[in-house]
This record gives sequence, structure tokens and C-alpha cells, in this order.
Amino acid sequence: MAEAAKFPEFQVDYDAYRRAIERVLPELPVENGAIDVDSIWVETSLPRDLIVEIVRSGKLQLPPNVERIVVRRERARALRPEGRKSRPRKGQRERRRRKQDKRREGR
Repeated sequence: MAEAAKFPEFQVDYDAYRRAIERVLPELPVENGAIDVDSIWVETSLPRDLIVEIVRSGKLQLPPNVERIVVRRERARALRPEGRKSRPRKGQRERRRRKQDKRREGR
């Protein structure tokens, strides 16, 4: 039996997910008329990629106080508290020390 015959094609019921997102939207915090995708993700526990796909489809009905849904890709560095530096990678600490020692010798 062929592989295609064994497994019927999998289809996602986007309407059910769209309705779940629409139910949650009025309860989410709105900043300047925008809701962040991550807040939808936290409330619904749906995969972030699925939420983004549904938002981009344009079939989502937004509450009156919401103008748009923001999809952000932030780097981990931007999520650190201000003033806190990342830990150096293995061997990086020694290279920094050698570089500082060379600068001091040059003075």
C-alpha cells in the first residue's frame, strides 16, 4: 500500500483556532491600539506560528479598541534587564584579559 493511502491528508481547522483567539482578544492588554502576539500565545497556549498564520490570513475580527496585532521577533539580548551583561563564552574571558594586558603594557 502506498504511503499516501495509509495516512489521509491532515487538514487544520483554522476556524476553531480563529474563534478561540477572537474570544481571548477583548481580555488582553492593549497598548496604543495594538496587541502583541506573545500575549495571545500566553492566553491560548496555541503555537505561535499558528497564531501568526491566522493573524496574517486577515479573517480575524478585532475588538473596537484594537487596531492591529503586532508580531515581533526580539533577540534574547533585548530581553535582559538593563545594565546586565551576558556571561562570556568559553575562552572569551581569557582573550579579554590578554587584550587588556596588552593595552596596559603599551602605556
